[in-house]
Amino acid sequence: MLHAHRLLIRTLSDAGDTVRRTSNAAQWATSAANKFREVSRDTENPATKELAEGLAHLAEVIREMDAK
Repeated sequence: MLHAHRLLIRTLSDAGDTVRRTSNAAQWATSAANKFREVSRDTENPATKELAEGLAHLAEVIREMDAK
């Protein structure tokens, strides 16, 4: 469970750095969505699972918006 929380925090931190460095959010969003899905699969904590699934969905929406 602690690993899942650390991965979520690290991914969100990396996201901020990536978005500031580039206007192409699609690459970050794809990577982040994959990491969030990994956390969702690996965690046994229902709250962490729900948060990771929501963040994966958000990252996919960002990817789709960037593609337009």
